[in-house]
Amino acid sequence: MNATPIKVLVIDDEPPIRKLLRMGLSTQGYDILEASNGRNALEMLGEGPALIISISDCPTSRATISCA
Repeated sequence: MNATPIKVLVIDDEPPIRKLLRMGLSTQGYDILEASNGRNALEMLGEGPALIISISDCPTSRATISCA
């Protein structure tokens, strides 16, 4: 029986950082969602990520995203 992978939303404006996190986390079985800014991240929330990794120095982001 296969478990559904846990969705992780990675938010960063730098593609190499997102790629690094995607590669590392996906090898551990996580389903990775990516957003390059806060606006895209808010749109991705509808996909139900269980965890959000956000780099706080994204210059185009006015939204604060956190999880409990």
